[in-house]
Amino acid sequence: MGRTRPPLAPGRPPAVLEASTALAEYRRSVPGCDESLLAAARSLMRLLAQRARYEAMMAAIDVPVLLFGGDQDRLVPVASVRRAAALNPGWETHILTGVGHTAQLETPDLVAGAVRDWLGKHGTLTAH
Repeated sequence: MGRTRPPLAPGRPPAVLEASTALAEYRRSVPGCDESLLAAARSLMRLLAQRARYEAMMAAIDVPVLLFGGDQDRLVPVASVRRAAALNPGWETHILTGVGHTAQLETPDLVAGAVRDWLGKHGTLTAH
């Protein structure tokens, strides 16, 4: 008997999968995108291999930070988001229930509202 493949995005609305697919297709058309993604991944791996250095860098960030994490994210575990937030308690952190790695696609109104509020608090939001 053949095995059934699990869905690519379990529990995600079809519109999120469509938006993710469209974004991936767009990125394929951007010159140097693959190389940039690979360089960023390598940089992240080097940094994470030196945990104490990573934690010191995170704790030393002295500018306003708005951090989102989804409790269903399969790429960045929510425990990692919580650890990062704990290193710098001045950050505004939102752990989103039932949300994966693409909060901006999965809950755009919630993310946009939080960003708008955050920008307003930090004096960087201008009226249009």
